[in-house]
Amino acid sequence: MTRLAKLTCWSIVAAMVAMAAGAMIVQWPVLAHHPAALKSLGWRVFFALWSYPVWIAAAILMSERRLKPKGMEYSPDYRRFSQTAVVVISLFAGVMQAWFAAIFVFRDARVLHASPQQVAMLIGGAIFVIYGNSAAKLSPPKGPAAPEPGRWIRTSLRRGWAIVLMGVVMMAGAFAPPLARVALVLAIAPVALANSAAWRRMLRSAAGPPSPA
Repeated sequence: MTRLAKLTCWSIVAAMVAMAAGAMIVQWPVLAHHPAALKSLGWRVFFALWSYPVWIAAAILMSERRLKPKGMEYSPDYRRFSQTAVVVISLFAGVMQAWFAAIFVFRDARVLHASPQQVAMLIGGAIFVIYGNSAAKLSPPKGPAAPEPGRWIRTSLRRGWAIVLMGVVMMAGAFAPPLARVALVLAIAPVALANSAAWRRMLRSAAGPPSPA
């Protein structure tokens, strides 16, 4: 990752930690003396406040590690795309975490007169569509350990269109009832994991003879 991308992402993580700590300080009398007053929703939001920065920090570290593979060199457009994706996801997570902080402080799930789950699915789905469409067009890497270009292109296309489809389903599901939204996310998760596993298998494969795209 470039210095600017890393600075942006880690600054967002620091702001998220400060946001979570500030919300906890404001609600400390309740946390310390009346924990039952938070109910299950309050504790779920409390967990989300601290899990968001941990999740984003892990994503940054994983992205930095994956951009330095052994035996291959990613194309400039792949590097730019990966770094931009991490920055966008960090910004989105930061905004959602600030929303959860407001919910935790005011103890009102509809503090902004909207459902965070619906907004997250709608905007997250749109990010998936843009991400998948762009991921399908990235140039293959070079080097002795790089997968052969034909396999890279085929896998990229399948992966990209699968991500686009998941994004469209998420955007449509944002308008479904709450239980249906939860079921939809649980249904998408195995597809996303399978898609990610197929991508990792492709990257680990040794370069072979060229084949047509």
